[in-house]
Amino acid sequence: MNLKSCSCCREFKPLAEFVHDKSNKTGRHHRCLQCERKRSAERLKNGKLAAVSKRYRATHPQKVKAHRAVNGAVKKGILKREPCLNCKRAVEPKTHHFHHDDDFKELDVKGFCLWCHFEYERLKNLYPDDQELFSFFMEMRAA
Repeated sequence: MNLKSCSCCREFKPLAEFVHDKSNKTGRHHRCLQCERKRSAERLKNGKLAAVSKRYRATHPQKVKAHRAVNGAVKKGILKREPCLNCKRAVEPKTHHFHHDDDFKELDVKGFCLWCHFEYERLKNLYPDDQELFSFFMEMRAA
């Protein structure tokens, strides 16, 4: 069993106790899940989490407006959570993601499952706009 040391509590714990982190050379976050939960609760209590949210809302007002418009449309029944555009599987509400290609077109969205949305974003950053993004991706999943 592989063990890793938590930078906060200094205990050695199994790798399953650490979330994935590509930026770290070990591939795992430097704090264990338990310490990360304590840190999040402390940030929530002392107001630092609210400050970060406030700063995001101030720097990205159009994104926030678009997200609120989509959430409102889903609640009113204007937008429906349909199966993922890519893998065609039915998606649970918590893992259903709506993607905006343009934040100014608030209700012009694509519905993806969590995994396909992350892959869509990754491929969109790698390839030009006119390329079919999921062609290779779908062949890979079918194999």
